[in-house]
Amino acid sequence: MVGHCGRKSKGEMALRAASEPEVRSQRVDCGWKAVRHKMKSGLLQKGNRALSARGKDFVASDLKADFVAEMNGRYGPLFKLARTQSLYELGKGVCRVYVRYSKLHSGRQTFFGLRREDLRQLEGHKAFISFLWDGQREPLLIPFAEFEEVFAESQPASDGQYKVQVYPRDDAAILYIARTGRFNVEGYFGWLHLEEAMKGFHPHPALSHPQIQTLLGAIGTAKDYDVWVPVNDRAGLDWSLTSPFRLVDELPPGFEAVQSIVQEIDVIWVRTPNPRHSPAEAHPRALETAEGAASPLALVRRPAPRRPGQPPRTDLLTAPPT
Repeated sequence: MVGHCGRKSKGEMALRAASEPEVRSQRVDCGWKAVRHKMKSGLLQKGNRALSARGKDFVASDLKADFVAEMNGRYGPLFKLARTQSLYELGKGVCRVYVRYSKLHSGRQTFFGLRREDLRQLEGHKAFISFLWDGQREPLLIPFAEFEEVFAESQPASDGQYKVQVYPRDDAAILYIARTGRFNVEGYFGWLHLEEAMKGFHPHPALSHPQIQTLLGAIGTAKDYDVWVPVNDRAGLDWSLTSPFRLVDELPPGFEAVQSIVQEIDVIWVRTPNPRHSPAEAHPRALETAEGAASPLALVRRPAPRRPGQPPRTDLLTAPPT
């Protein structure tokens, strides 16, 4: 009964005892893959029995950790930004997510503190604020761009945090920003908006050294170069990545003094004279490719036909060592 300050009646105590198991089960039911896997393996049963002793500490750390693990599985690897415990970068800079947790208080209220210095690290990026609480079935992921001006025009509390509440009602979820206003955020439950922000992102595959040599050789062949790969490395080229290409058996003349060094360079593109290209137009493109390569790369241009009396000339271009 509202306003009742005396001892609880037996009926009230019985009602509370009857509802307690349901509350406890809701605390660990967040509906994500990591939690479902744990429940199948029996790990959460032990945690559920210890919940009365550990209480909110178990729920807070477990819920946030499961959410971060789920993000890592979808968009990993994740990177935690410096000077924060709750700000993560996804897809090597594609997106940032600010993760906040609150216990679900009486009256179905949550209380969050958003640090001003953390919000500043979201500016200029695709970014989301994730609000998590006990019993939540889907994460609430609010696009920061939708509320950036709201926070910019608001003043944080004396501790440097914006005080925020979420009311997860049955008909709508309401976001309340202190001294600013209330906003309906029902449409931001789930992963849809984050999926859209990450669309087109694919984690870079981990390539071995021979695989990189194979890809660089294929690029050189596609750009009309002859390709040299050290003889000892040729057996390890990965032809599952590209169609086989021809490898030259010897390097052009003019490098006899450094032959033992040059022939050990991972990949060498050799420019064969081609009437379709002049050296002036082909050479800059080759140099640009060399500077962007992921492996030490040299480009050798065979000497162009020279006029009578002109001294021989051969150019060797080498990318900086990695």
